[in-house]
Amino acid sequence: MSYRSVKLMFWAVIFVFTMVITVFASQFSPEVENWLQEHKIGPHQEDEVDYDELYQLALERGETKVVVYASSSRGPASLAEGFYDKYPEIEVEWNTLGTADSLERFMREQAAGIYNVDIMFCSDMGMQVTVLYPEGMIFPWVPPDLIAVIRPAQREPLLGHRLEARTILYNDHVYKEPPIESWWDLTKPEWEGKFVLVDPRSDSSVLDLFQAFVFHSEEMAAEYERVFGEPIELTTPTAGHEFIKRLAKNNPRFVSGDKDARWVAEKGLEDPPLAVGMTFGRIREAGDPEMGYLGWTVPVNIKPRVGFAYPSGLNIAYGAPHPTAAKLVVRWLMGDEKGGGGMTPWFVPGNWPVRTDVENAPEHDFLGEGYSWALGELDFWYLEAEKYFLGKEELLKFVQDVFK
Repeated sequence: MSYRSVKLMFWAVIFVFTMVITVFASQFSPEVENWLQEHKIGPHQEDEVDYDELYQLALERGETKVVVYASSSRGPASLAEGFYDKYPEIEVEWNTLGTADSLERFMREQAAGIYNVDIMFCSDMGMQVTVLYPEGMIFPWVPPDLIAVIRPAQREPLLGHRLEARTILYNDHVYKEPPIESWWDLTKPEWEGKFVLVDPRSDSSVLDLFQAFVFHSEEMAAEYERVFGEPIELTTPTAGHEFIKRLAKNNPRFVSGDKDARWVAEKGLEDPPLAVGMTFGRIREAGDPEMGYLGWTVPVNIKPRVGFAYPSGLNIAYGAPHPTAAKLVVRWLMGDEKGGGGMTPWFVPGNWPVRTDVENAPEHDFLGEGYSWALGELDFWYLEAEKYFLGKEELLKFVQDVFK
């Protein structure tokens, strides 16, 4: 069975599982509540904390290790920014598994009563908010000193670490100006076969981007009329569905992930395709000599929105064997008000800390100004966790049908 098939089977199982827990799980069990109260996590967390005292408490409890399941490989670089200097007796085991594998492994362990992991650090917040949290598998611990600078939507019911986004990238070695002005341009004859697409049938975040088109169909319909000068005629339920169908008819070339589309940004291409469904943060690689001076950027004024933004979560697992020490790691990963400290490896163009006191945009390592944007400069659609998650199954069926 291919990896894509395994992932699709995993999502299908989760959809069924979600329906079951929606009916039967209405509150946390007494066992879970007792654990949360004992360790001051979730609804029972402290109003204030002294981190030196927390460190000593962790050592007293024998918590000298923290286990993380993560989608990002940048954790060790973050911890090297000073965590071990500050907390020398705590070791962090960082497991870079990717989002789907992190969640699948974690849920299997929880179902079996195996409590190995302390922190879940991955995206697909739809699943985490709609499945893992109601089932009592993960909980937020929001550093008390940061509550005032994190919007409620990014700390309730779960804590976000940073916002990422899905968008379009184009080769700016060739195109000195954005080659398209609207998402609908991708459906025009001149772009047939001239864009690569991160496959929404196997990438949950790209499927969420497609859901944004559907959930904001009124915007998509208005944009169609602006581009083509006439109202859209639907052969599908909404203008968002219609966009996806027409996109499919324009023969995209599929890639399984962002890394497989790097060639689009290479020097020396005469007529490079666009890269659709890409992680905005890939622009951090532009100009990197070790990657061959890739040249790409984002059409940030594309209509109706530049793309879809979503948080990556940072939460503590129920039954975590080292919950006190895990709090120190959570606080470290949230960084400082300049995007430094533990946030440093993620404070790059295309990633935005959830902390509202981080006002400056990160500098681009190679290209400087013009390749980095503050979040407030960009017009995104944003994840609505439960709504997007519960809409996945229906849209996935539609996408599988039109992209045969």
